[in-house]
Amino acid sequence: MPTLLLTIQGPFAYVPNYPVFGLVTLMAPLCSQHKGGISSIGSGCEFIFAGNGCNRRGISRSEYEYSLGLKVGSISNTSWKRQGNVLNIPPDGIKFDPSIWRFWVVLPLPDVLVTINPVNAKIKAPTTVVDPPYSVGVRFVYKNWDGNDMPIYLNGKPALNLGVPVVFHFGDLGEDDHWDMEIEYAGALRDDPDHEDAVTCFENLMKAVGRPDWSIEFPTSQADATRLNDCKAAIVWVE
Repeated sequence: MPTLLLTIQGPFAYVPNYPVFGLVTLMAPLCSQHKGGISSIGSGCEFIFAGNGCNRRGISRSEYEYSLGLKVGSISNTSWKRQGNVLNIPPDGIKFDPSIWRFWVVLPLPDVLVTINPVNAKIKAPTTVVDPPYSVGVRFVYKNWDGNDMPIYLNGKPALNLGVPVVFHFGDLGEDDHWDMEIEYAGALRDDPDHEDAVTCFENLMKAVGRPDWSIEFPTSQADATRLNDCKAAIVWVE
């Protein structure tokens, strides 16, 4: 069986075993100017997620719930390998309504979860949280992926690109038969030494998971930027 590595970058809330056991839902908060997409190393394997905009507060929004047609076989136990800590939050207070998020992505739980891109920061919260560094991304490892084509669905129907259903095509890579995919939720700013983008986006994420009084603070000496953008907002694992 080939192996699939899915790297996820961006300030998502991860909700395992939702909407059903064995699946995980990635929820993208309403972060200004952020865009989301998925890509792979195959030809034509690129798709931009549509979603709700920040300029529609108080106005009726649509649901943007994507799902990936991944066939990954049996997964008996998902294990963690940690490079940075993850904020664990119970589900009470989270708003399970896709119309108040930018978009959702539903996919199978992986065999292995690897936290990536740890960042030093201080979580400002009324309760005790884990110590830094905090992960700003996760890598999903699927060991028993079938390697078949992967359709993408929007609200249960085939997602379209220029009127054509979106399907990612893969192939046999021989002895080293593994493929890479990436999901990103990124802002436009590459240089943001005060990390204002990350602070605002983290606070929006916290509001959506029922923690409106939480924030994040970065050391003034940490003026570096991530590979693609400056959103260093810590991710959340909801369970």
